[in-house]
Amino acid sequence: MMRSNLGAQPIRDLSLIDAEVLQAESGDIDHEYAKQLLASGNVDYIEPNYIVHSSATPNDPSMSQLWGMHSANDNDIDAPEAWNLETGSAEVVVGIIDTGIDYSHPDLVANMWHNPNEIPGNGIDDDANGVIDDVYGYNAYADNGNPFDDNGHGTHCAGTIGGVGNNGVGVAGVNWNVKLMAIKFLSSGGSGSIDDAVDAVEYAIQMKNAGVNLKVLSNSWGGGGYSNALSEAISAARDEGILFVAAAGNSSADNDTSPTYPSGYEHDNIVSVAAVDQDGNLASFSNYGLNTVDVAAPGVGIYSTYPGNQYKVLSGTSMATPHVSGIAALVAAYEPGLTVNQLRSRVIGTFKYRSSLNGLIRFPGIASADKALRNETTAIPPPIPGQSYNKQSALFNFDNDWGTKVVNADDAYVAVNLPFTFRYYETDYNRIIISTNGRILPADAGEGAPNAPDYSNLLVEGIAPYHDDLYPANKFTADSGVWVKTTADKVTVTWIAVPYGVRLSDDPETMIRFQAVLHASGLIDIHYDDTYTGFSGYDSGASATVGVAPRANADGNRLLVSHNSSNPEMLGSGKALRLSNKKRARADFDGDGISDVVVWRPSTGMWYVLPSSENFDFDAHWAKQWGLYGDKPFVGDIDGDGLSDFIVYRPSYGLW
Repeated sequence: MMRSNLGAQPIRDLSLIDAEVLQAESGDIDHEYAKQLLASGNVDYIEPNYIVHSSATPNDPSMSQLWGMHSANDNDIDAPEAWNLETGSAEVVVGIIDTGIDYSHPDLVANMWHNPNEIPGNGIDDDANGVIDDVYGYNAYADNGNPFDDNGHGTHCAGTIGGVGNNGVGVAGVNWNVKLMAIKFLSSGGSGSIDDAVDAVEYAIQMKNAGVNLKVLSNSWGGGGYSNALSEAISAARDEGILFVAAAGNSSADNDTSPTYPSGYEHDNIVSVAAVDQDGNLASFSNYGLNTVDVAAPGVGIYSTYPGNQYKVLSGTSMATPHVSGIAALVAAYEPGLTVNQLRSRVIGTFKYRSSLNGLIRFPGIASADKALRNETTAIPPPIPGQSYNKQSALFNFDNDWGTKVVNADDAYVAVNLPFTFRYYETDYNRIIISTNGRILPADAGEGAPNAPDYSNLLVEGIAPYHDDLYPANKFTADSGVWVKTTADKVTVTWIAVPYGVRLSDDPETMIRFQAVLHASGLIDIHYDDTYTGFSGYDSGASATVGVAPRANADGNRLLVSHNSSNPEMLGSGKALRLSNKKRARADFDGDGISDVVVWRPSTGMWYVLPSSENFDFDAHWAKQWGLYGDKPFVGDIDGDGLSDFIVYRPSYGLW
């Protein structure tokens, strides 16, 4: 019944994650019914079956051969030094989820994995795993046991990981000895679907549970949006002790603000890999992300195996990824007892520092096979200063003069021109686009609204005072909607709505009210007048995201205040936040970058603050009891969070 109302028919099951793949009967599903299903709790998620692509870029045949293993300027993975300690082991299996592998290639054939429980060519599923004659691996794209590469991409990756070494033929991989399991889910054109990717991961887990010593999955592909199905599959791989190495992507984009998947899922078995060129600089095409991309590896002009007894030069984060997968396999051969978390730490924590990558990726350097084997960790230097925001609690001052209602609809946007220039992540904007789902997008003049609704509550570009799937509260009040009040130095945006998941309730307590104030100074204040709904899954931001993120392709660090977690201390009714992009001054308690007037009264141990943001108005002062008579007062940033703290020293006890 649910499927028919959705306008879709089932086409396959994904047993690993207890999910089902549906096909729309007439172009698209009924999105309104989909939202009702999600809100009912009977369905965990409904999402597109995204199409993903291999992560290679056009060839550059002039690039020198195998520089990623060793080069004169040392922007390589230190393979020869590592080979003095370890050249790999046939006991270690690496699964390559890609376009397949030419398992007859003379530089790969000796290192191909063979299913020990399958008899080749007898047309029987000997190991009863649901796949007939899966001798070298699995073809999830065609759902059969022949993962032969009809594209070339997967074979190229395989040569970097495990081209047979010291055999006088072609190339040497990071591992001279290893076993390569071919898991094909990408077509001859290099694209594939999420459901096939989930099947590919499931096959790897199935083989691991059957006794195969599968340590690493190498994934030189990406694209599409966030998929709960794929995320759950990768999580299941983590539970089986499998490291998941993934390409960061080739869009020259910041993955912190424009995530790419699967490298962007927040699982502790994922290693996200950027690409560098021969000069050790981030490749022109490579994605990056200080919080989302782990480490870099050679990815420009990489020479490796290609179907039909050929070799080819390719570039991309696809080519960087197998360098890191190969390092992981080499470490697993050298120290077989490492857990998946230990293996991940060894791979990413032993990088060779490059200043050109500082501030761009989490571990700013090039992965080193030699340092990984020796467990020579590298200290992470402070990132190059960039635009960032800080948060702090603020005085609650909800403005009940809301101004003018600008929109009252589900999943809608409205553009509003600002009377001043608003500085956001070091860029000036004179317009904002407001979403009815609790989000504001600073915009350029004439910029249109996004094409897609934003009822997903991920932290994406823009300001998220309370980003959630919100619904008009028309049944309870004529005030339902988004309101805007404009003055010379600030714009106040007020939302009055109900969370979509409780829209069918007849209880007016489900209504929430909050507002964001954008100041001409660049400050952002958020006031939560009422975030209590009577439903624990929605109270105090339990289903919302709060934070800020720079516009796509702009520089800056995201600030995530809260995500899908009830947070009454910050987001509860009567609470307020201030988000500031100013460099903090000493004794700056209101976050505007200007010192406040602070008074300490020794007789009572009371602090009084006149905030500069309120023009030191006495009526706006606030007080804090912190200390006793005889204490010595100080102000400073003790915990390193960029916020001023009250500090007292008690001489009688020698305590702070």
